[in-house]
This record gives sequence, structure tokens and C-alpha cells, in this order.
Amino acid sequence: MTHKRALKWALALVMLAGLVWWVQAEVGWVALLRPWKAFPPEELALLVLLTALSYLTRAIRLYEHYRSRLRAPFAVFLRINVLHTTLLNLLPMRTGEVAFPVMMKRRFGEGYVSSVANLLWLRVADLWVLLWLGLVTFAWRGTPWLWLPVAMGAVLPLVLQPLRQTIVHGIEGEGRMVRSLRILVDGLPARYTDYLRLLLWTLATWTLKLAAFVSVARFFIGGEPGPLVPGVIAAEISNALPVQGVAGFGSYELAMVLGGSMAAVPREALLAAAVNLHLFILACTLAFGALAWLIPDRIAVDER
Repeated sequence: MTHKRALKWALALVMLAGLVWWVQAEVGWVALLRPWKAFPPEELALLVLLTALSYLTRAIRLYEHYRSRLRAPFAVFLRINVLHTTLLNLLPMRTGEVAFPVMMKRRFGEGYVSSVANLLWLRVADLWVLLWLGLVTFAWRGTPWLWLPVAMGAVLPLVLQPLRQTIVHGIEGEGRMVRSLRILVDGLPARYTDYLRLLLWTLATWTLKLAAFVSVARFFIGGEPGPLVPGVIAAEISNALPVQGVAGFGSYELAMVLGGSMAAVPREALLAAAVNLHLFILACTLAFGALAWLIPDRIAVDER
């Protein structure tokens, strides 16, 4: 293990230990977990279903993104997407991202640079939609001037794809960096309709996720769901940070507390909701990952 990697793991463990201490000092672990006994089973099942649907729409997005280039059944992309997400949620410091190019190389022989370029555009879409939904929430809750950036945030992505061919043709030269840049820009869908579908599936995914996650957090806090949205969005964005706790513990909760404080939600209640939401997400991650593992791996080999 390199010194840099060892330092990252040390930071991740410190964050985990810090969270354990923080929860015990602020709330107490027994008091924090006790409300699960009163969680209505039918409501919990519905929220698990919403989360599962978000995994499904994300897999559809991946399938739509690649289907014109890589011929394979939807089950192949579903398996890759869910296993990738599982590793991403469990491993610290974004190391789970490595799983995607590795699996794409193994299944389809796609180059690592190409896989990373495609993944980067998917992540840009995720971040853009998350931030846009956050702006919509604040605008809806009574900040009228935010409707202008909301409108701009809806329009700007629509003009990106038409510039694709212009940028590709404008990249001249044959050096390694030039080729990599060309591959990166080429990661955008070639057809505008495919690009729009990518954005719509991204919007559907995050709408389902936020609906489920805010509802889980709301059970532990009460009140209206609106004030919880900024905290949940901040927590989800924290997953993109290069420094995280083990399985995101510590960094996820801190981001949710900081984000939720913008809506004047009490810190102690936010912390309890953040930890319990994180436990819900990890439980879903493990369950969905196990189910994805049951999808026959040989499908990818037989249908290529």
C-alpha cells in the first residue's frame, strides 16, 4: 500500500470513529436506532421499492447510452450498473468507480479511456440534475429570484450536445492528449434524441431517489419534506468527494447536517436522520448488489 493510499484509509477510519463519537455524544446510539421499531412496514417497503426503481432507471440510462455501440441484453447493463453502484457505496475515496471501466473492459473489450469518458459524462449529468433540483427546491420554498437560474439550468444542458461535432472536428493533432480529449468529447451521445433520453433518465433517477431518501429522513425528524431536500442533496454530492469515510460514514452525515442547516433544521435531528438514512441506503445497496450478483455473468459472454 502506497503512502498516499494509507493516508486516505487512515482519514476514512478517523471519519468513521469521529461519527461514532459524535452520535454517542449528541444523540446516543440506542436512542438513534430505536425509531426503526415504529417504522410502518408497508411504508418502508414502498421506500425500498422507490429506491429499487431508481437503480432500474439508472441501468436503463446506461443501456440507452451504450445500445447503439454495444449489443447486449438489458440484464448485462443492469448487472454492471448495480454492482458498480454497490462497490461505489461501500468503498471509500471513490475507489468503487474503478469497477466500471474494469467491468466494461471485461464484458465488451471497451478501452479504459473510453469507459472513463462515458462515465464522466454520466457523472456530470448526475451532478447537474442534483444541483438543479436543489435550486428548484429553494425557489419553490419562497426564493423567487432563483427561478432565473432554474430556467438557465434547464436550458444550458440542451445546447451542449449540438456543440459536440464542432468540438470534435476542432480538435486537431494526433498526440496522446489530443486523442484522449477527442475520446472524452466523443463520450457524449452522437444523436440529440439519445442525449435527451440520458438527461430524462437522470432526472427520473434522482427524482425517485430524493423522494425515497427524503421520506426516510422525514420519518426520523417529522415536519415538511422541503427543508430536508438540501441536506439530502448535499449528502449525495458528498459521495463525489475524493476524501470520504469508510462506506461514506462520517462524510455523508456531515454533509447532510451542513446542508440541512441552511433550511434551519436542528442539528441533532439532522444527525439522527442522516445516520439512519445512510443505514437504509447501505441495506438497500447490499440487498440489490446480492440480487445483481445472481444475474448470470455468462449472458455478457454469450450475447456479445
